[in-house]
Amino acid sequence: MYWLLGEGSTRHAGAASAPGYYRNVYGTNPERMALEASALAALFENIELAPVDHALPDLHTYSSGKEYKHPDLRITRSYELNEWAEDADQLTKYLLQAKPELANFLHQAGITDPFAQEHFVARLILQARIAVRRDAVLVGDELFERASRLIMPSMGAFIEGWPEDPEPPETLTIPSRLLNVTGLYIPSLNFDAFCDIRASSEISEYANGFRTAIGEANDGGDLESN
Repeated sequence: MYWLLGEGSTRHAGAASAPGYYRNVYGTNPERMALEASALAALFENIELAPVDHALPDLHTYSSGKEYKHPDLRITRSYELNEWAEDADQLTKYLLQAKPELANFLHQAGITDPFAQEHFVARLILQARIAVRRDAVLVGDELFERASRLIMPSMGAFIEGWPEDPEPPETLTIPSRLLNVTGLYIPSLNFDAFCDIRASSEISEYANGFRTAIGEANDGGDLESN
């Protein structure tokens, strides 16, 4: 999603050229990732972003206290949590050592660099924390779903403030082939196109039917936020 939020800098240009932080954020094929993100931007009414080192539109205008909330784009990001929290780092290292199947299927998915594996797990942990706090839905692909199954049972033993008997965050797996069916991809992968998606009542109404169908296929969860 961040790829669509502007900041056309060398971070974008060099993101996929070599292993590192921004390659992890944008993916090895950022244009493809952005294409799928554009469909998700159309599908969901409200979007909660996990913090990352990337600028946000009109950051100072729409930041108050520890939260950024853009009313027109319907995007929220909290500054209370970050991807490198000490407890999350401990859990990440534990999972990659104690659960070799996690590292194995990350490797099979092309995430072979040790830092990239740690970053993937750390970001999923961060997203889970936000989902529990916000009562939001976690959205991802099949790799996200497999990793979630291994990570969630260990959250309580490591993560500060994790509820003793929490309702697990509701997760929604959306394979790429399902996004293809929606027809919600946009041809121009830039910030202006993203703004058009978020501002269009026609797109929102069109996407509502798909959101309802996906919710019914996933036991009727509340898919207004992700």
